[in-house]
Amino acid sequence: MNDSFRAWVLDEISIISLTILEDVYEQLSLLADIEISEQQEQNGQTLTQSEVEIQLKEWLR
Repeated sequence: MNDSFRAWVLDEISIISLTILEDVYEQLSLLADIEISEQQEQNGQTLTQSEVEIQLKEWLR
């Protein structure tokens, strides 16, 4: 195996590993958000549709 091919393979492996790590992080973040949302719902911390729309307008300013 020549050096340039070996370097290319190692670069590809690094990219794939980084992508997998980013995917895992994204999924863990989503699961954490779901858990927080479920806890808020259990504690009665929910918003009505109109409250959500008002909050959204404020966030998008």
